[in-house]
Amino acid sequence: MLAEVAAGAGLDPSAVVEVFDGDAYADDVRRDELEARQLGISGVPFFVFDMALGVSGAQATETFTSALNQAWARRG
Repeated sequence: MLAEVAAGAGLDPSAVVEVFDGDAYADDVRRDELEARQLGISGVPFFVFDMALGVSGAQATETFTSALNQAWARRG
């Protein structure tokens, strides 16, 4: 099923199956988990913008727009 969805999105279905059946990205996932713990994140969904702004849970579009604008302004 997922391989079919992947193929529909233009991905190689056999490569997708290989990723799901293997541990090719396990180290990346563990690094992400460690980073989340270091940031004090304990639940999902949680979104981090520019490593400085966080939005937890399902939020309104306006909340994400505001966070993105703030992150962009910090880069200014």
